[in-house]
Amino acid sequence: MKTKNVSPDRLLRAIVEMSSAIGSEGLAAGQIMDISSEGKDVSLSELNFIHRHKSEKFVEASIVSGVIIGGGNEEEIERMRNYGKCVGMAYQLWNDIVDVIGSPETKETTGRDMLRGKATYPKLVGIDESKNYAKELLAKAKQELAYFDPAKAAPLDHLVNFMVSFDNVN
Repeated sequence: MKTKNVSPDRLLRAIVEMSSAIGSEGLAAGQIMDISSEGKDVSLSELNFIHRHKSEKFVEASIVSGVIIGGGNEEEIERMRNYGKCVGMAYQLWNDIVDVIGSPETKETTGRDMLRGKATYPKLVGIDESKNYAKELLAKAKQELAYFDPAKAAPLDHLVNFMVSFDNVN
């Protein structure tokens, strides 16, 4: 596959971004801690570590890599980094909530996380506080998008609404 009109520096920077999100300081670290903490009491700071590394860093790096390859400047990259962090954590919260109360479409709950004794936000702080935190994160993500041309930012705004539609979750 050939990459056209993208400098080698930008390609390398995007590769480094994705590699760090997946490796031992990213997704792998979060997944290991998630698995090793099953059935144990986990603090909120430990749960934040799990979610930050397991989901948030990967979403953040995916978005930031696109901005880097697309030619974004440093301010655009940082705004999208903040957007990605908020969306990644909000998505993980939504996932935790749906596991407990069911999906918006079917209202069926899997309960897998609870059965496996996994640490989740609803387990530690309750469903309402989990929803409130996720909504706060989404509002912050939308603030980052406000910097950009609304027409160009619209797909990312719709992505937030699609990924985490709390209005449809009980």
